[in-house]
Amino acid sequence: MNESLRIKVKELTSFILDDAHPVGTLREPVRELGKVFMDLAKLEADYRQDLSKGESDTADGLAVSPAMAVMCVEDFARTTVFLRGLDRAIRKVENSRQGGPVRVLYAGCGPFATLAVPLMSLRDAQRVQFTLLEIHGEALACARQVIAGLGFESYVSDFWEGNALSYQVDSSCAPDIILSETMQACLQAESQVAIFRHFYQQAPAALFVPEKIAVELKYVDFSRELSEAGKPQKRDRVEVGQAFVLSRETMAQWAGNEGLALPGEVLSIPSEEVRGKAPFLFTRVEVFEGHVLSDYDSGLSSPRALDVSGDLSVPGTRLQFDYQLGQSPGLSCTLIAPDPGPDYAGVYQELKNLGQEAWVEELRLRVAKQYGGDGHGDLPRWMAALADLEGCQGLGFEIVEGALRFQVASEQQLESSLRKLSPWRKGPFYFGKVFVDTEWRSDWKWERLKDQITPVAGRRILDVGCGNGYHLWRMLDEGARLALGIDPSLLFGCQFLAARHFAGEELPIAVLPLGIEGVPKNLGCFDTTFSMGVLYHRRSPIEHLEALRETLRAEGELVLETLVVEGGENTVLIPKGRYAQMRNVWFLPSVELLVRMMERVGFREVTVLDVTRTTVEEQRSTEWMTFNSLPDFLNPSDSSKTVEGYPAPLRAVLRGRR
Repeated sequence: MNESLRIKVKELTSFILDDAHPVGTLREPVRELGKVFMDLAKLEADYRQDLSKGESDTADGLAVSPAMAVMCVEDFARTTVFLRGLDRAIRKVENSRQGGPVRVLYAGCGPFATLAVPLMSLRDAQRVQFTLLEIHGEALACARQVIAGLGFESYVSDFWEGNALSYQVDSSCAPDIILSETMQACLQAESQVAIFRHFYQQAPAALFVPEKIAVELKYVDFSRELSEAGKPQKRDRVEVGQAFVLSRETMAQWAGNEGLALPGEVLSIPSEEVRGKAPFLFTRVEVFEGHVLSDYDSGLSSPRALDVSGDLSVPGTRLQFDYQLGQSPGLSCTLIAPDPGPDYAGVYQELKNLGQEAWVEELRLRVAKQYGGDGHGDLPRWMAALADLEGCQGLGFEIVEGALRFQVASEQQLESSLRKLSPWRKGPFYFGKVFVDTEWRSDWKWERLKDQITPVAGRRILDVGCGNGYHLWRMLDEGARLALGIDPSLLFGCQFLAARHFAGEELPIAVLPLGIEGVPKNLGCFDTTFSMGVLYHRRSPIEHLEALRETLRAEGELVLETLVVEGGENTVLIPKGRYAQMRNVWFLPSVELLVRMMERVGFREVTVLDVTRTTVEEQRSTEWMTFNSLPDFLNPSDSSKTVEGYPAPLRAVLRGRR
């Protein structure tokens, strides 16, 4: 035993483990530790000339050569973070029980047992025991020599030569910690995944070091990834998500999977701008409890280009990642073209006729993304309800006493499918003989305003916050050339698609899943824009009015309906909290103030068309909307006030011209 080297290893290890020393400052202490190991193993400097000499191709991946394992020690950040993480794991086991050594199974210990020997110098053999597994006999012999040279033989329960995937754990002395760093960036080539799975099946209660390895997909502008000397750069990235994770949780999910492919994640190319950026895979190694290797810290966390054929810049395209086991393990990726979602060809053509080709392409991508699964957790259920309607043939629509009546050839399962799209708020509708009694009698509002606005026949209409599109159908029935509604609610969008199924998919009518923020600025192409029941939900009502004005062509008409309060031109109600149980009500002006606001942003010929108090006959709960409604929002002893004590809902309709 070389006492001076033993003391040196202890001093170097203590220094490296001290969190007061940043990882980036430890290159020389780690190199010095490696030199000690080289001397003890009696390896010459030319030992590393041929790094591939002695590597082994196994049925489960590459086992790197002993020379390459020596090189890994010089990845000082890797060695430091793994040592600190393993030390933390050992301490956790020590603190969780009394008596007996912590048992560490070290798969792929290499020629130095780099992660075991330093920690032996800080504890006695009664506190920690290592089982060292190594496939290369030459490397295991070197490890024996290093350990003997430091007098650490009593710390090793077993030196085992062979493929770690052939090792069987003794259940009477199962390991507390499974340790392995048989890996490369992105978990390519080597057998880390197979080794951890093998030991998880035998010792599921053990701690695994590393405890989590995540391969993450990021789109990066590499010209801004690395800093020039003394000039740090702000990276330009789009972080998509984790493509594959190796952890205790995922290994539990893979139980019973006997195939050669482990499921990874399905990621979608985001709608953010990815053109001009390249897709790369980054590896994040969470060794243990806060000791992490991330971007560029180590060779393990260096990025690798995502190598897959196809256009990787199309938002909505899905990427299916899987991990392939076997002789050449690694991630595989399959492109899944985006589902284009509902087709609004008639609407898109009208917008193109208005010179809005660029917006049409944005809308196609947004529809594909929203209806492709990114829009709402309940979307699969709603889409299944729409699929159930495919067996019910539609024959067009008509208006009967204010209700939209969609004619249906077959009503099999019709009502049950429509009920899956509840709650229905705007209407009413008939689908064949099925009457959908909606929360709102939206036909009453239409009757109040339709004869006081410019007739919609032949006009291109935008309805902002259109709900399920009831009023769009009324506009189309009266001859609108284009009836385009926007509303971020996908449930409303699905209700519209149910109606469109029976009316005809080629019609120039659509409810698109976006808010006013998704409309290009200064669009200036619609003849009439409606905004009904939206203004009071906006934090900045003036900005909303300006945005509505920008949607209109010169001389175009705005039809605005919103909640108001009685009073003069300086009267406004800003609720302290809820208004009629609604959380998101911000601004209720008087009619006179609303007129002034519209004129202030540039509307001309502003006219008040109607002021009506909302009644419990116009808005109420029904069997198609079973939640609370207006009767529940009013003071039970004074219906002129809300439950909060504010004036009951009063709605005004105004018209203005750009």
